[in-house]
Amino acid sequence: MAFITPLGHPVNVLVMSPGGYSFRDYVRVGLPLTLILSAVVLIVLPLVWGL
Repeated sequence: MAFITPLGHPVNVLVMSPGGYSFRDYVRVGLPLTLILSAVVLIVLPLVWGL
């Protein structure tokens, strides 16, 4: 779940310059995505493992 920075995956770094993306673009899209995914994991985890 490393969506907030381009350093989370090598492909993100490769497309950063040719795509014209800035570090701020990754934060703008990655922060809400990380929050949504964290909420989904916290909801599904007890259902799957029965904690």
